[in-house]
Amino acid sequence: MPLPRLRRARRALAGVVGLALVAASLSACSLLLVPPPEGSEESLAALADRLRAVDGVAGVETDLSQVDAKDDPHHWIARVAVTADGPDIDLADDLDGAAFGGVTRAALVLDLHLPAGEGTSAATFDVLDAASVTLADELRRVPEVESVVVDRSSAQVTVAASASLRATVDAVRPLVDGLRTSLTRGSAYLGVGRTSPGPALLDRLDAQLAAGRLTSLSLSVADPVAGPVGPTLRVETREVVSIAEELAATTDEKADAGTRDRTGFTVSPPGVADVDRDVDGWLGLPLGSPPPPSVPRITPDAPPAPLTEAELQAVDLTEEEAAVRAFLDASVALTGVEAVVAVDGREQCEGSLRVRVRGWVVAPVFLHVDDAQVPFDAVTASWTDQGLRPVDRALGLDIWATQGSGASGVAGATIRGTAEGLSLSATSACGS
Repeated sequence: MPLPRLRRARRALAGVVGLALVAASLSACSLLLVPPPEGSEESLAALADRLRAVDGVAGVETDLSQVDAKDDPHHWIARVAVTADGPDIDLADDLDGAAFGGVTRAALVLDLHLPAGEGTSAATFDVLDAASVTLADELRRVPEVESVVVDRSSAQVTVAASASLRATVDAVRPLVDGLRTSLTRGSAYLGVGRTSPGPALLDRLDAQLAAGRLTSLSLSVADPVAGPVGPTLRVETREVVSIAEELAATTDEKADAGTRDRTGFTVSPPGVADVDRDVDGWLGLPLGSPPPPSVPRITPDAPPAPLTEAELQAVDLTEEEAAVRAFLDASVALTGVEAVVAVDGREQCEGSLRVRVRGWVVAPVFLHVDDAQVPFDAVTASWTDQGLRPVDRALGLDIWATQGSGASGVAGATIRGTAEGLSLSATSACGS
């Protein structure tokens, strides 16, 4: 019996919709299956071989993946984890040299794990960031520290079981200098800010932990300038009321001085999700006190409005352009090859209406040498003679800047090894 016309039409429409959904699904999947950039896998394998050949390396693991397979599938990160066979941190310099050139068309992250040694704890850190290497070396020498993990944005410190939180914070805080930092000791987790936690709170927590009165604790810290709330402490204990009373009687030094919001706390029974059994309060205020006022936020002066493209181009930067061009031309000459310098970038200097120029060049050194280290060293030695110093390293890019009197008219420069040769850039001082 033939189907009514309407039912046949609906079935046909459903079939078309189903095919469309399948096609769309396959299309979406194909977007996620972007292949690695050409040459990236081969250059990563070659890098791993170079790293394994470095004396003191016990193992190398690699991973090549997209920054975000869904939203950023065409940008890739090569992650390399090196394990050392001993605690000698000088291995970081050798790995940095072996990583010259990076990975073709992929950002490189190179981490080194050092085992514990005599007077040093285990440490994992970013080899390509000089500040991370220095900080990791300082933190691993703190007696209370059991292990550290340091990268460009944070430091994670595991505290020895026998160490006091007060002693550890006192030793670590001056070293991290405001970097986002956390301490972990068993079930205790502390965020460490410039002003929080304070001495009185740390002494109180040390005493309560030593007596076995806390099941767990967690302290989050906030930026006293821009943060929406002050530090927050959460503890779990079988002595809810007495612990809350002790915290309420604990001094909050910076809040008393009016320089930071008062630390709030919540005391809960262990494993019980029942807000009716929680006790909330603030350090230094009796239980039941109303919320204390917040410290007025410091509002930075508004930056000047961005210059228009016409305004950028209207500034006379003849001297700055000449300085950048001469600097890069002289740098290229030291590599032994020829390359054309481009000085065609202008940008507004931060926080002002002044303008600076940028120049770029790629020196194809591999036309004459197999190893770019010699021309690299010649260029950077010249920069040192002109008063520039390395100030940072980001994903294989060495960043240099003037300190005091430096290269005339040049404020900064960068150098990176690439598959095409040495990529150089220079930035002028801010002009009119």
